[in-house]
Amino acid sequence: MDRKKNNLTDYELIIRIKAGDEDSFKELFLRFYPRFRYFVVRFVNSGDVADDILQNVFMKIWINRASLREDLSMTAYIYVLAKYEIFNHLRLKSNRLIDRFNEACHANILSTPGVDSSYDYLELEAAVKSSIERMPEKRRNIFCLNRYEFKSAKEIAEILGLSVRTVEKHIELALKTLRKDISSGLMSLLTLMAGWF
Repeated sequence: MDRKKNNLTDYELIIRIKAGDEDSFKELFLRFYPRFRYFVVRFVNSGDVADDILQNVFMKIWINRASLREDLSMTAYIYVLAKYEIFNHLRLKSNRLIDRFNEACHANILSTPGVDSSYDYLELEAAVKSSIERMPEKRRNIFCLNRYEFKSAKEIAEILGLSVRTVEKHIELALKTLRKDISSGLMSLLTLMAGWF
């Protein structure tokens, strides 16, 4: 690799990357990967997961290189891409937690010592359903599309004609409502189950 590329500005790197210069892309990778790896690891608590996320980020940059804007701040751009990859990873992990929770309920694991056995699956299901039914209609629809139909915030935004940020805020508020409405028995169970992952 040309040592002069180490001194290139973001603008110069982008111009070269858009032209398909692989050495400039490698320079971009070497310049930004270490600092963003530290950032991602703080959220996902795993070096391997952080590596996968950043591999996806840089792959997207290379695949979409022709559409890069020359005035782009690469730091800000990589930050946004990494943020969405982290969000998607955490969303999938959350969905897996819900699946494991449902499996546990059906397998009668709610009687595990240390978990309030009086808080059985039917009570839990009724509490969740009641909490969801009391949500404002738009929030309820968004939450159900996300949690039960496994649609992403972007997909929901397109379906309902809303911004992605609005959808994310409704999901956040719905989860806050559920946490508030459901008794400490569920919170104890979720704390216990979080150790399974």
